[in-house]
Amino acid sequence: MSDYIVTLRTRFDETTTSPNRPKDAPLMPSPRDVQLIDDSGHQYPVVSTTGASLMTPLTPASSYTTNLEFKVPKDVHGLRLLIETTSGWPDHFVIGDENSLAHKKTYFAL
Repeated sequence: MSDYIVTLRTRFDETTTSPNRPKDAPLMPSPRDVQLIDDSGHQYPVVSTTGASLMTPLTPASSYTTNLEFKVPKDVHGLRLLIETTSGWPDHFVIGDENSLAHKKTYFAL
């Protein structure tokens, strides 16, 4: 097994909100599921994290980094990172929600 560490930078783009939004009002993130997936479809969960929690609130223009550690066999190929919000009711039926039935997953190639 090998350690595989991915560093995520989470950022709140201040240009995506209303100009009337208070600059000190935090945005609370939804819980997220994170995993590595190899080209054969095997999933590898996060074994440890360092840095800021992915649940850290953000104010406009702020950011933080999180290091995610995975244990993967040395011979795996085609690793992709999948980050998605933890699915709940009624996400599967909300048009545009990343967990809706018609929405494709977004993977990050590593």
